Amino acid sequence: MADEPEVGVQRVTVRGDGTREVELVGPDHPVIGPLASLVESELRSHIAGETLGVAPDRFELWDLPNRAFSIAEEVDYYFALTERPTADIGTPGDRVGVEHPEAATMAVADTVNDQFQTDLIVGAYGPEWDEVDQEGVHRVADAIAAEIERRYVAVPRADRLVRAEPVPALLQGVFVLGVRRSGTTLLRVMLDRHPELAVPDESYFIPQLARRHRDPVDVAAFVDDLGRLSTLAEWGLDPLSVAARLEPGLHPGQAIAAIFEAYAEDRGKSSWGDKTPLYMQSLPTLERLFPLTLYVHLVRDGRDAALSFLSVPPGIMTESWGHPRDSAGFACQWATEVRDARALGRRVGQTRYLEVRYEALVADPEAELRRVCAFLALEYDEAMVDYAGKADSARKEHQQRLNEPPRVGVRNWRTEMTPSDVDAFEAVAGDLLHELGYEVTARGHDSRRLAAYRAKTAAWRAVGAVTQRSPLWRRRHARLL
Repeated sequence: MADEPEVGVQRVTVRGDGTREVELVGPDHPVIGPLASLVESELRSHIAGETLGVAPDRFELWDLPNRAFSIAEEVDYYFALTERPTADIGTPGDRVGVEHPEAATMAVADTVNDQFQTDLIVGAYGPEWDEVDQEGVHRVADAIAAEIERRYVAVPRADRLVRAEPVPALLQGVFVLGVRRSGTTLLRVMLDRHPELAVPDESYFIPQLARRHRDPVDVAAFVDDLGRLSTLAEWGLDPLSVAARLEPGLHPGQAIAAIFEAYAEDRGKSSWGDKTPLYMQSLPTLERLFPLTLYVHLVRDGRDAALSFLSVPPGIMTESWGHPRDSAGFACQWATEVRDARALGRRVGQTRYLEVRYEALVADPEAELRRVCAFLALEYDEAMVDYAGKADSARKEHQQRLNEPPRVGVRNWRTEMTPSDVDAFEAVAGDLLHELGYEVTARGHDSRRLAAYRAKTAAWRAVGAVTQRSPLWRRRHARLL
């Protein structure tokens, strides 16, 4: 009889000499074992109680113990419950969860959310992610975090995001969300033309800085990392101008926001924004780091976006394991990211989330920009539409449209996309196209393909997280500034 597969999670330790040690942290571990048991019990209880809005028998829970161990390992990381060999992780005497429980519990919510978005709990082996009550997932995460705090941290639970006074718009910036090739660069350039708002080109660094720096941030280590980021070199931003804004005790989100604040100040502007389409795969991280930020989500017909995406020459875009190679592949990315962003919008509410259609933006730029400005509590400025040939991004080969005023019909799937590609896209995401009001011939929804895409991209992010947390990161990123 074959041995039962081992239950647990692999913990990778990177030694100072670069060697890696892998150990299985399983049920016998004095802290992680009981913690995983607690997490699994909570998950089973909430699934049985239909907290997630789906009948219990719809779930295939054969791998739930390993999912629970993955969550427990991350909880241990955030709350620093056990001693770890790598210096940048912390010790029991430096417990993030003790001093800043609201940040640590939001990190737990992020972790639980990510685990639910694998096809091992939902998707190919259970209900689809969009069938699950995603607010229910957050309630599960809160319940797990509260129980962990009660048992392991023993501090009162902080009231998360509760403020007695209204928060000024743009206090923590605005994120332009959108699937790649959905017109987000156009919107970024328009917003950056506003005299009060600085929105630089893609940043890329937020998830890795969030993984590398815990709460409270070690200012010296944080500034050292900034000097290794190619993005800051491209922006012409001196890390010392960021350092001047940092003080002991900052949350990672505050430290990262200081980068954008320094960028805006260098350009004589009072507010900042960001447009990095890759962050569509890190929305829980943004939500955790910037609990007061605003979101403008630009949505484009996925078939037109697919035409644009698939025409970009190789080597221009960052490619993950789930990088689309055809129409159906792009439909997976488009549907997954659009749904995730809209789910974020439901969580944060209309005061912090605005949805804009690309088609409306290019048809009547002034009207849509006035709507965006009203949302951001900014006065509309005519310079926002006067961007043609004046944007730095226009120098890039794949952004030449920025040398022209906006116009309708730059891409038209009806005349440019083959019938087979249209059918392939709609077989995967026709239901979402219909939900958004776009015309379709089929309201398809390919559950297995969507689940496989989500699993691949989640695995790619997990591998990246291990590398970014490792001491090897600094060896691979020489100082640039």
